[in-house]
Amino acid sequence: MCDVRDNIVSEVPHIRRFALSLVGPSREYDADDLVQESIEKALKQAHTFQGGTNLRGWLFTITRNTFLSGKRRDSVKARYAREQMASGDEAVDAPQNIQLMLEQTAAALRTFPAKERETLIELAVLERPQSSIARRYREPIGTVKSRLSRTRAKLRKHLGGMSAEAVSALAA
Repeated sequence: MCDVRDNIVSEVPHIRRFALSLVGPSREYDADDLVQESIEKALKQAHTFQGGTNLRGWLFTITRNTFLSGKRRDSVKARYAREQMASGDEAVDAPQNIQLMLEQTAAALRTFPAKERETLIELAVLERPQSSIARRYREPIGTVKSRLSRTRAKLRKHLGGMSAEAVSALAA
């Protein structure tokens, strides 16, 4: 595993160039943040890398997925802010809106059965892959995916006006 970690570090210049191509050449700080987050994820998951396969491709996939997750998160935040502005409630600052959304989400989750709540938290908060969650519960991955789908639907119902994208982003 140490060898993989050394090889990951040697790929940083390539990952940085790839990150710049994703965020744009004028956004070097964003590219550096993306590289840092991607390398952190790769180092945490180094034990899952299969020797003899394309390390650079694996790292590029992690970088691309990290970039896309960030774009999706940003999109949901922007959409939520637009919805709040359109509602006419301009007296509440954005941090308060986010805090309110988090409080509503936590309250809704407390009403769910433990296994549904834990599965969603493992995926959304702890960022564990669905395959890891399936192994933890000793269940087929399809069962975990179905549970997540049902839990997201329940969360949308509990949160009422929150868009499906916002709820999905909580569990992405």
